[in-house]
Amino acid sequence: DQAQRLRRHGLTPAQYEAILDAQGGLCAICLAEPEDRRRLAIDHRHDSGFGVQSVRGLLCNRCNYQRLPLFNDSPDLLRSAIDYLERPPAQMAIARVAYLHDPRGRQPNQVVTDDPFA
Repeated sequence: DQAQRLRRHGLTPAQYEAILDAQGGLCAICLAEPEDRRRLAIDHRHDSGFGVQSVRGLLCNRCNYQRLPLFNDSPDLLRSAIDYLERPPAQMAIARVAYLHDPRGRQPNQVVTDDPFA
């Protein structure tokens, strides 16, 4: 229950409400509105155990139990995933091949960059 979750993380009800208000009542990651304001999970750093100092924020169950764990709490892995989504390597490679191998046999008249989105 809510009281037990708060005790496990060393939070008071006022601290939980302050975090919830700071997040606008939404999941800190996907910004989903929970059906019940008290149903957001208390996310914490896993390398430091439980306690108020390890609390990071409040997440919906999907972000807390499915999305964030896939990245093993690694900011570097998340940054890499963001870079992959924003600059897909397949599209850059396809653009380069299309440019270098013009079907009409024309020679490229400009320098090929590594980023066709630039």
